[in-house]
Amino acid sequence: MTIGTVAAGVVNYAYTLLMTHRLTTSEFSVFAGAQSLVLVVGIVSGAAVPWVLARESAVAAVQQDTVRLRQAINFAFWANMGVGVVASVVTGAIVASFGSSVDALLVAGTSLVLCVASTGLGLLQGRGRTTALAALVVSEVVVKFGVGLVLVSRSQPSAGGALGGALAGACVLLVALGPAARCIGLPRSLHTDRSLWRAAGRIGVLQVGVSVIASLDTILAAALPSLRGAAAGYQLASTIGKVPMFISSAVSTAVFPTLVPGNAFRGRVQALRLYAVTSGFIWLALLTAPGDVIRGVFPADYGSITQWLPYTASLGVALGLLNLLTTFVQSRTTPGHSPPSSGFTAIAWALSSTTAVMVLGAALDGVRGLAIGALSAGWLAAWLFGLLATERRALGAVPWRRSGRVRRAVLMAAVPAVMVVARPVPALWFAVVLAAACLVAVAAFPEFRAFADRVGRGAARSVGRR
Repeated sequence: MTIGTVAAGVVNYAYTLLMTHRLTTSEFSVFAGAQSLVLVVGIVSGAAVPWVLARESAVAAVQQDTVRLRQAINFAFWANMGVGVVASVVTGAIVASFGSSVDALLVAGTSLVLCVASTGLGLLQGRGRTTALAALVVSEVVVKFGVGLVLVSRSQPSAGGALGGALAGACVLLVALGPAARCIGLPRSLHTDRSLWRAAGRIGVLQVGVSVIASLDTILAAALPSLRGAAAGYQLASTIGKVPMFISSAVSTAVFPTLVPGNAFRGRVQALRLYAVTSGFIWLALLTAPGDVIRGVFPADYGSITQWLPYTASLGVALGLLNLLTTFVQSRTTPGHSPPSSGFTAIAWALSSTTAVMVLGAALDGVRGLAIGALSAGWLAAWLFGLLATERRALGAVPWRRSGRVRRAVLMAAVPAVMVVARPVPALWFAVVLAAACLVAVAAFPEFRAFADRVGRGAARSVGRR
């Protein structure tokens, strides 16, 4: 799932890079703001109802209860349809405030399709079909890239062409509805189990809060008249800096069904360790990236990206951690099968405080104030969730691992030092980052660790025969 999500992220960033060359800064600002709203809908639609369906389908499989499975699928489809209608109206109205009517319609359509398609994705998640999920995620962004490129190239370059690619990519996810189609009935036969509605609603509220916090800086940069057009460099830096969100989403999707009573603490700690290793590496890579390389990749109009990347890279780590911590809260169920109320208190404080900090920062110091406000707000939100009892206990256990502690400490100190030293020579920096990425893969994922062990044993046997 992580490999697929990262691959999709690479294509997504290539798409964003393409649009910086094809669109004017004002059109790119509209595109970036609209794309942030689509990201909000994607996060919410991919977790709220689908995660309830994933849990229900997993339980139904163990109990061999086909009636429960059919009821859960029918509930999820019509609930997602309702969420999609609301999301399309809200996102379309927001985009209409800073973009054209075509932009608004395209974003509204994308929002509806993402919500409807998420029913099939939830069923795949519950059945443990992570390979199929990863393939769909990658296919979505590949189609988005291809269609968007054609639309922008054949018409007058505008945000609408780029957003049309996003709609085409979202339609690919409708393929996942195939296995669920035979279980979808009429709305009047909708299963109205209150626990399902309650769980979906509460998970949805948490995901809405997280996704709004994650996208608020780029939305404000497009919507606030004082920043509109002038913050394109920051918006681009913010998009790149949020790479850890992709890792966090992949980890959350994979770990959520495993956070069952009796094994939840261990699952939380393992997920946090995996995220800490991968996000730490990404943060270092973004922070030490040679300025000449960044300026050479993007047009001159976005030259300020190097100024904002240190802010947004650190913000991305905080947002990924926030996303992971809220996943843990969502997995903790009360007798009514819903996340506990402590999570809602935390997200309410986080959302109100982050909005106030970002708006105040933008009002006081323009783009720089927005950057400082967003960074402060992101870590404040993560800290608020880290204060919750079970999350605090899991965070406290992350650094404690006896085996190989000294070796890992030396490696953690050496890798950033080598990256900094290699920074003046881009080719050397790329080589160091590639080698460090291999070490991170081996350290974080059992599959790569097992592969490395097999390679090592094979090499040892080859040397022994010689």
